[in-house]
Amino acid sequence: MRRSCADAGRALRTRFRQDQTGFEGNTWHVWLGTAVLLLVLIRMIVRRTQGAPAPVNDTPPLLHRAGIWGHRLLYLLMLLVPVLGALTWYFKIGALGDPHAVVANGLMIVALGHALVALYHHYALKDGTLRRMTRGATA
Repeated sequence: MRRSCADAGRALRTRFRQDQTGFEGNTWHVWLGTAVLLLVLIRMIVRRTQGAPAPVNDTPPLLHRAGIWGHRLLYLLMLLVPVLGALTWYFKIGALGDPHAVVANGLMIVALGHALVALYHHYALKDGTLRRMTRGATA
């Protein structure tokens, strides 16, 4: 991991030094980040048009609100990470490079928490939440 961060930083410095624009000099990191941004935008459109599954009937209000805000945070971070990266890379706003890395780490932590909560619902609460995440599945 340390090497890939150093490589990304080196590629960014080279890009700034050589005054590259557009797609020239793109690395795998940049191509994957661009793909992630497009997929997140598609996912947000699908979520907006199809909505989210309704909560389980006996979900306590506090847990329901925590789920809503947890998902909002997850979507915000999934959008913010590639946007900060794109602004850094394509618009040469070097000051956004460090926030991109910090927010990306935050996203990994929130995504891990999301996965753990989904597993908790599935194995401890056995409330069908994990199965309901797939369209067409019944609780």
